[in-house]
Amino acid sequence: MTIKDVKKELCDCCSGYILIGQRYMICHNCNKIVHKKCYKKSNFSIHNSKQMCPNCALSTLKRYNPFEEVFDTQGNTDNDSDHFYNCEIHNEIPILQTANNILNKCKNHPSTSMKTLITEFPGDFTTLFYNIDGNKSNFDTFATQLSTTTINFSVVGLAETNIGKDETADLFKINGYKSFYNEKLQDKKKGTGVALYVNESFNATENEKLSLVSPNIESIFVTVNDNNKKINIGCIYRSPNGDEEKFIEDFLSLIEQFPKNHTSIIMGDFNFDLFKRLQSAVEKFEDVFLSQGLFPLISLATHKTDSSSSCIDNILTNGTEKCCLSGIIEDMGTHHSPIFSIFDLSLGANEKPPVQIQEYCYSAKNIEALEKELNPELIDVYKGLDFESFFQLFKNGIDQCCKLTKPRYSKRNRINNPWITDGIIDAIEHKNDLYTNWVRTKVNKNDTGDQKLYEKFSKYRYYLKKIIKEQKSNYHKSKISQCSGDIKKTWEIINQLRGKSKRTIKPCFLVDGVLVLQRRVIANKFNQYFASIASKLNNETSEVLENSSD
Repeated sequence: MTIKDVKKELCDCCSGYILIGQRYMICHNCNKIVHKKCYKKSNFSIHNSKQMCPNCALSTLKRYNPFEEVFDTQGNTDNDSDHFYNCEIHNEIPILQTANNILNKCKNHPSTSMKTLITEFPGDFTTLFYNIDGNKSNFDTFATQLSTTTINFSVVGLAETNIGKDETADLFKINGYKSFYNEKLQDKKKGTGVALYVNESFNATENEKLSLVSPNIESIFVTVNDNNKKINIGCIYRSPNGDEEKFIEDFLSLIEQFPKNHTSIIMGDFNFDLFKRLQSAVEKFEDVFLSQGLFPLISLATHKTDSSSSCIDNILTNGTEKCCLSGIIEDMGTHHSPIFSIFDLSLGANEKPPVQIQEYCYSAKNIEALEKELNPELIDVYKGLDFESFFQLFKNGIDQCCKLTKPRYSKRNRINNPWITDGIIDAIEHKNDLYTNWVRTKVNKNDTGDQKLYEKFSKYRYYLKKIIKEQKSNYHKSKISQCSGDIKKTWEIINQLRGKSKRTIKPCFLVDGVLVLQRRVIANKFNQYFASIASKLNNETSEVLENSSD
């Protein structure tokens, strides 16, 4: 917009004319215009890196995207040769356009939509990060919710576990995953500890050089190997009470030690609010990861309280072009929301546990309805002794009372979390519905939403968390009581609860860069290796003798 176009415009604040040569501000969304001198009175603000009037700022979702201003085409900038981006920078540096698109596509997703997302954005490597705020109080609830999703995440990162490597880490297991815990700060009971859970279909080893523990930074890193491809993935936590400058120094030093030519993914709670880019510490933090070729994947609020929201959890990667999608799971967690990413890294086909399909629900309520449905008619069937009629009647009754309108897809089976009942799954879905109803009442003018709906959701979540713990405890108590009189089986269960059970992880072995899990193949490769040692030594000895004789 040129000065000629606005010479007869009125200032939206003082209603005076904006004359030629006067400095002005214009709203990015609605084109309201004010004098530069009226900027403070008009309550104009920088929102999502754009100038906005108060109404547009309230109605626009807060989003972090440092690249959008580069690709913003609003306004007549093509004829302005003074702007550095007239050279079509997105054609010169396509990775910036990719990063811009990913941040704009970042959305809040309900946990029930995750299956659809995987179908729409198929990838072979998925990550999930969550600030769990204490394993002892929240792990069971998190593991229960995780088991009801249909995504078999490749890596799960946790922050603020409040437990160390050699404490009780073995007690907190996720079936199908191998856990990596780092030490926690010894003088802190809360607000410390990081962990990674890697899917057993991958071969992973801890990178101790990158795993740090200090008051300013805590990290745990592993290297994932798959078909000659290596992925450097880690989890970082920065305490809000730590030294910001020292964290940035340690963080930069950590990045500089990353293995070259590896895809690197960093998940973490950095406690730098990226919505406040103008703050000195946030600006320095942003400069560090962008200058090192790491791009953020999360652009929306990840931490919410009754009075504020901030973007402090994120996923950073140097493989932005390989990222299919990123987002936030809005109905899991408490103040912190889990964040996820889906990558297509062209990995080999990894063996995944089959998804269990449930078409019938045999809850107490449904069985009671089935009894009422069948009782009046069974007498006539018995009198006629017609088995086919009885079978058809019974089948129709089950279909009418117990068949689900839509099948459930779950990773649960008789081994994975057997204490999770259908009733608990229904309760989790109801809790998600209560959360959705409350969130719909939240608007920018009323961040807290309907307080009655929030209290209803909050109380239900509290009692559900309590029920899950009781159900798990009752399940293990019943298992012990069933083994009454059998000391050996009793101690097997006790050791499982103590995290002292025998490892069930299959042996991992790399042959020509390929992960091999078959025991017989591993044994044959060892035999070939040891059988060839003698012949290799003989060949080397003969070469040395020939060279010495010459």
